[in-house]
Amino acid sequence: MNAKIRSGKRALAVLTSGGDAPGMNAAVRAVARAGLEMGMDVWGIERGYAGMLEGQFLRLDQGSVGNILQRGGTVLRTARSEEFMTKAGRARGARELSHRDIDTLVTVGGDGTFRGAALLAEEQRIKVIGIPGTIDNDVALTDSTIGYDTAVNTALDAIDRIRDTAAAHERFFIIEVMGRNSGHIAIEVGLACGAEAILIRRSRRTSAPSPTSSSAARRAARPPRSSSPPRARRPARSTRSRASWARSWASSCASSCSGTSSAAAAPPPATASWPRAWAPPRRRRPSRAAAAS
Repeated sequence: MNAKIRSGKRALAVLTSGGDAPGMNAAVRAVARAGLEMGMDVWGIERGYAGMLEGQFLRLDQGSVGNILQRGGTVLRTARSEEFMTKAGRARGARELSHRDIDTLVTVGGDGTFRGAALLAEEQRIKVIGIPGTIDNDVALTDSTIGYDTAVNTALDAIDRIRDTAAAHERFFIIEVMGRNSGHIAIEVGLACGAEAILIRRSRRTSAPSPTSSSAARRAARPPRSSSPPRARRPARSTRSRASWARSWASSCASSCSGTSSAAAAPPPATASWPRAWAPPRRRRPSRAAAAS
């Protein structure tokens, strides 16, 4: 069986998985014709990862991918596979790829498709290329996914028709659009059609909060306090008023001078000896105008 499948040339495979989106057929056509131009064997995997496990491979050539650009959905069909999400299922899929000398896998799909492809590349060392294809536009590191623009315009076209009925019956309508946990379609459609309100679903937290984020854990992580003796308390500030301190300073200066004609013979005490509440005022320098006069 393997001798019939092997051709000695490099080979790649392309699959579409998850929900279908407009534009998937264009992606399959581009991948197939680019691979054929480089002289590679191109395989199409039907029904996504489920078809990979069941060996549903078909060869693609120039004619098999012709006249599919205008078609909706995906010509390779799509399905979901619970078995592929297990390590044993991914190992089985890798064996199916190696039987056909396929060393590169191109996946067209959303976040679930990319999670499976990332695990396949990590565990089985298979080169994987991901093309974001989902109307939800919930794939990181890309501005717009395949099918998102078409989904927005399709919803706008339907709302334009529903608006006429709502006006005729003097009622307001609530329109629900797709998007799963992402609100990109709802926000863009609501802004474009002039909706009175836009309701989007908040993303739920899928994992427990990190223990390091809680205040209790941060307090527990602090080093224990040292057993050093407590610091001595500062002496209480004096409640004496500034006037009383000024009078006591003047009297001390007068007693120390004792008949001396100049008060400068008894310099005032240092500022550090005065309480923090008051200190002797500094002498101001005369201004230039006063000095000139």
